[in-house]
Amino acid sequence: MKVSKAIWDTASRALKMSTRVFEKPEILYQCEHFVAIDKPYDIVVNSDDPDRFSVEKLMDNFYPHLRDKSCVHGYRLDNATSGILCLSLSKKSARLLSNRFKSRNITKHYIALVYGHLSQHNLIIDKKIGKDSSYTEIWRMCIDDEENCVDPKEAVTELICLEEGLYDGQPATKILLIPQTGRTHQLRVHCDHIGHRIVGDFTYSNREDAEPYRMMLHAYRLKFKHRMSDDHHIDIISKDPFTTFLDPKWQSSKLLTTYEAAVSALDHVE
Repeated sequence: MKVSKAIWDTASRALKMSTRVFEKPEILYQCEHFVAIDKPYDIVVNSDDPDRFSVEKLMDNFYPHLRDKSCVHGYRLDNATSGILCLSLSKKSARLLSNRFKSRNITKHYIALVYGHLSQHNLIIDKKIGKDSSYTEIWRMCIDDEENCVDPKEAVTELICLEEGLYDGQPATKILLIPQTGRTHQLRVHCDHIGHRIVGDFTYSNREDAEPYRMMLHAYRLKFKHRMSDDHHIDIISKDPFTTFLDPKWQSSKLLTTYEAAVSALDHVE
C-alpha cells in the first residue's frame, strides 16, 4: 500500500516530537515574584496527562526551587510557539500577571516567518476570531467571515515586515507581530487570513505543512509594569531563533527594516 507524503510527514513529525529530549531552558529574567524562561517549541505549558511532558515538568526537573505548584498560570503560549514565558512565583504575582493580560496593560512582540512576500510592509489586521465548529477533533479558530465561526470576539494584530527571503526554496518573510488583543491562535489565524500562513503551522495548513521541523512563531519581547518589586518596569527580550546561522533553510535576501527601527517608529507614533 502506497503511503501519501502528507501522511508520512505527519507520522515522522509526531515521532520526532515524542522522542525529543528537552534541554535546560534559559532563564531570561528573575525576581522574587516572577521568572521568565525561553520556552522551547512543541511543549505544552501544563497538562493533566501524567505521561505528557510540559513546561511545568521541565521546571520541576531543572528549577524545582522556582516552582509554586499552587499557582495558576496567568497566560500560556501555544505548545508550538517558542519564546518568553513569564511564570509567577506566588499566587499574588499570578493574579497581577493575569490582570495585566486581561486589561491589555502589557506589550507582547512576536517574530515569525510566513510564506510569501507581502505587498504591504505595515498593516493592521482587524478581524474578529471565534471557534471553528466544523472541527471537532482539534481546537481550531477562524475569522468571523466563515459560516462555522462560533462566538467571534474582537481581534487586532499589527504586522511589520522585517526581511524578505526564501525558506527551503520558497518565498518567505520575517515579520514582527504585535497583538493588541489576546485571542486563541490569533496570530496564526490572522496570518492565514491575509494569505501568508506561518511556516510550519501544521494545524492551519490542514496538516499538510509537516516538512519544517517546527512552527516559526516566537515570543520575542514582553513588557509590563508592576509595583511588587524594585523593577517596576519589566522588559524582557529573547534571542531571535530565525537566523540563517541557526536554520540554513532560511535565507534572507532583503532587509526591509530592523526590529529596533520598527519599534522606534512605533514609540514615536505613540
